[in-house]
Amino acid sequence: VLVQAGNKGLVVLLDEVERLVRLPRTDLRKQGLELLQNWVGAQEAGQLPHLLLVVAGTTTFFQSPRGVPMLEPLQQRIGTLDDGPFPDLDAVQIALPAFDRDRLLRVGTQVRSLYEARYPGTTARCDDAFLGRLADDLSGAFGGRIETTPRRYLRELIGVLGRCQQHESYRPHEHFQFRISARDSDLADVERAALEGRGAAEVESAELSFDGFDL
Repeated sequence: VLVQAGNKGLVVLLDEVERLVRLPRTDLRKQGLELLQNWVGAQEAGQLPHLLLVVAGTTTFFQSPRGVPMLEPLQQRIGTLDDGPFPDLDAVQIALPAFDRDRLLRVGTQVRSLYEARYPGTTARCDDAFLGRLADDLSGAFGGRIETTPRRYLRELIGVLGRCQQHESYRPHEHFQFRISARDSDLADVERAALEGRGAAEVESAELSFDGFDL
């Protein structure tokens, strides 16, 4: 229907699939992996034409014994990760490079451009200097681990752009101040760990600890 309506097809994004790894019951994890295997198999067989299936997850999902390797047919279909300096971008599994300051600023600039297209003349107060300051404020709060900040960076940036559009007298350089606490309920695990000074390995270990459950 989509193709007949003049579109090229459909993109389906399955995000945060590493939640499967955290399920305490083996049978539930296996059911989720089998469902993903069926989707991939259907694509290989040509049963889902014009569909791009994107599965986004952490290294834990693709490499942990509780993740993809738990189901050998799925592991064979996905293959191994090519994370060298010149990866094959047509491979089934590819690594997304971690965010650094430059990439964060490029995303911020693109979001600002989209906002300017919708609300012309409202984003001049959110200049490049402020985008850089916001990136520095967030990375500083999270112990310099800028790879943990993209979600928070975009949330704060959109909030600033919204205030610029709503209030002519709002000046981000003067009025914006970033505050965050490890007690905030909306923090992601990696964000809370960064605020508390814990490393990624400690977070992964904590996520996979289910005392009393079938591992």
